[in-house]
Amino acid sequence: MPASVLGGATIVLFSTIAVVGVQILFQADLTDQRNTILVAASVGVGFLPTAFPQFAEQMPGRQLHALFESGIILGTLTAVLLNLFFHHLRLPFGRRRESREEASEAVGSIDAPEDYMQHVSPTGKQ
Repeated sequence: MPASVLGGATIVLFSTIAVVGVQILFQADLTDQRNTILVAASVGVGFLPTAFPQFAEQMPGRQLHALFESGIILGTLTAVLLNLFFHHLRLPFGRRRESREEASEAVGSIDAPEDYMQHVSPTGKQ
């Protein structure tokens, strides 16, 4: 197969992946500051190895070096951890006003799936 054909197919493939990623971002509620921070931090941390390749070289051990060398891994880990922190962990401060007793019981606990996994169909029904 000629290199030009392979290059053209690669451009189409990665462009399609980028467009699907942008479509997913359009579905996110970016008016919520937590989501905006989550996306901005994940993209920023994901670009870190590209902007500063020497950053990964400072990490001790081969495993950490390999982890901090990949922008995809760093961005994904940042997104997952911030998503857990912002949307799924109950903390004594933040999105809900609770009494002191309820807040002390809920510190560090995780929301039940029905509290955050709500799907609304195109007809408007859950």
